[in-house]
Amino acid sequence: MNALQIYLYNLQRRCGPREHLCYSPSTSLFFGTDGKVTSCCYNRETVLGRYPKNTIREIWQGRPRQALCQSIAANDLSGGCVGCGSQIEVGNYGAVVAQHSDRWSVDPDHPTSFSFELHNTCNLECIMCNGDLSSRIRRYRDRLPAKRNVYDAAFVEQLEDFLPHLEGTTFYGGEPFLMRLYYRIWDRLIVLNPECEITVQTNASILSDRVHDFLKRGNFHLGVSLDSVHPATYASIRRNADYDAVIANTRWMADYSRHHGRSFGISACMMTTNWQELPELLDFADELDAVLYFNTVWEPRHLSLAYSQPALIQQVAERYGVLALHRGLSAATHGRAQAASTANLAGFIALLGTWHQAALRREQDAAVAIS
Repeated sequence: MNALQIYLYNLQRRCGPREHLCYSPSTSLFFGTDGKVTSCCYNRETVLGRYPKNTIREIWQGRPRQALCQSIAANDLSGGCVGCGSQIEVGNYGAVVAQHSDRWSVDPDHPTSFSFELHNTCNLECIMCNGDLSSRIRRYRDRLPAKRNVYDAAFVEQLEDFLPHLEGTTFYGGEPFLMRLYYRIWDRLIVLNPECEITVQTNASILSDRVHDFLKRGNFHLGVSLDSVHPATYASIRRNADYDAVIANTRWMADYSRHHGRSFGISACMMTTNWQELPELLDFADELDAVLYFNTVWEPRHLSLAYSQPALIQQVAERYGVLALHRGLSAATHGRAQAASTANLAGFIALLGTWHQAALRREQDAAVAIS
């Protein structure tokens, strides 16, 4: 990471320039499905500890976390942080997960943010997902037994010492609104720390009375995973979902967020099967005053734009470039969410440029190998 890249990244950081590239290991812990605890959902290589072998306190005070803090303080992102580093290098700043930790206070004695991906319980079988994150895929596609949940009542008890100090929490799936343990954590968090942000990334298929009750009680911030607003395309991607119910629930969640003055986001996986439908998805996000985020799809390769032919990647980049230019020219009439979506689109176009160059190199290497 050179000085110019760091300077350009700092220019656009949502919370302004900061001394370090990332504050995640200084503020946060991420609890993964298999008991591995890391600093964030993007860095799954640098394991800080394992539950239940290690207590939460042992993990926070442990040497692995301290070493990661020291590496990042030296602008060294080699310790499992290459995901964010690569996005910074290409200028795709909207996809830099490190920015999420900029908001949280640094307290040496306590983490101020927790993220949870405790189990793969899910009701969908999305084509770009896998059995580690979807119980239905694991059961019906992989033909494997259900994953054991390593988190238990003792885990919730350990959390109680930390919940009062948290400023923000994030809950991933599977599908969070199907996970019983999450409801137990939310219940204690609302009692012990009612102002703490509770961010939930949901597929918007579940909006039960129980969900409504918790949304009324807690400081919930919602994000919906949605890749198309065309019913047939949506059904082909998010298998086992009810398109009409998902759209209705997404609109309700957007209204809920607007009523409470909270941001609302839509996260999309743009792939070989749906990339042409981005304009309509952007229009839908604008209508709901939602920020559109772009997830990076690497697997399976036939769905990933990153591994497509150079001609297709160039076509996507050119089409998206025209779209970004049009949105930029009308920026004066846009609100904060629309402007953020446009910035995220510009970053995704920059990423497409690096994929195009990589695809050209693959073609050249293949030609040399044949000759």
